[in-house]
Amino acid sequence: MQLDENDPGSVAARPAARADGVALRWFANRDTGGGVAGTVIDQDHKNDLLGNIRFLLTKAAVTRQKGAANDSDLADAIAKIAQMESASAGHIHGFRHQNAVADSAHDITVEAGGAVSKCRDSTDSVTLTFTGPRTKQIDAAWAAGDNAGGFPSALSLAADTWYRFFLIAMPDGTVDFGWDTSSSAANLLSDATGYTLYRQIGWHLTDATSNLEQYIQDADNSERIYWLAAVGDAVSVVPTTTATNYTLSAPPDAIAMFCASWDSGLETLVGVYALFTATSQTDVAPSVSQFNVTGFRQPASARTGQNLQIKVNGSSQLRTRFSQAGASLSISTYGYIYTRGAL
Repeated sequence: MQLDENDPGSVAARPAARADGVALRWFANRDTGGGVAGTVIDQDHKNDLLGNIRFLLTKAAVTRQKGAANDSDLADAIAKIAQMESASAGHIHGFRHQNAVADSAHDITVEAGGAVSKCRDSTDSVTLTFTGPRTKQIDAAWAAGDNAGGFPSALSLAADTWYRFFLIAMPDGTVDFGWDTSSSAANLLSDATGYTLYRQIGWHLTDATSNLEQYIQDADNSERIYWLAAVGDAVSVVPTTTATNYTLSAPPDAIAMFCASWDSGLETLVGVYALFTATSQTDVAPSVSQFNVTGFRQPASARTGQNLQIKVNGSSQLRTRFSQAGASLSISTYGYIYTRGAL
């Protein structure tokens, strides 16, 4: 649908369709007395147009103020609509982060991931942008800016702990970053005066000495995080026929990427079946009809292994269960998938 406001030529002479066959509808918009009749728009079309305009203004959080409209109001409305359409609901692009080169044990550097990073905030009401890079320090109190602290004063940095990593912003679009244990960045925003908007863009895990674990973010898929060294989350434990939970090196409610390897302890050609499942799934006994890993133990030294991707629960745990008790099970976690709230 096109609006013809300036060309005095006949609307009828306009092409009826695009090159791909999609029909075009042309409206002639003429001032009264101009000598050219304008297109008569039926009420259904008017209602459709009005509904679309109202929808866009509502999504852009533009409120109608009777008698107060002016050019400034219109420009603001257009800017908000343009911003809204440039990033769809739940959108996130860029914001790639990694251990900083200068101090990889305590600092994280956020990069734009192109010319500009862009995402919707946690309430899906504002589009936030970032040109980067910026480095934040987990071992220092939060302060605005590059090469500055990013940890909230209400918390103490702990060992073997997952911390949420946030993008935060002021209403004017000023952005920064920091950590928190709160899903709403409550502690961080308490320190960051003037910052009211937020979006979680990652997780970071500390080791036994409260240093940051080392990782890389997939250059082609920012949702995938790989540990520089795979983590042995279960080493030579005994697999059983009852449900057993194991804690993996993956953030709460993320998808763990791991390799499971086991020795059934049975020198036999009888199949051994195993189920590695999310704790939210129904716990069932693995069998020839229900399994995601299977194998045989022949000869005595043989082991079975499989790469899997399973969602962990809020305590970073998944469930295992075997059709036969065995001699040894090991789980090596090499990374995880975190969607960053994308829809």
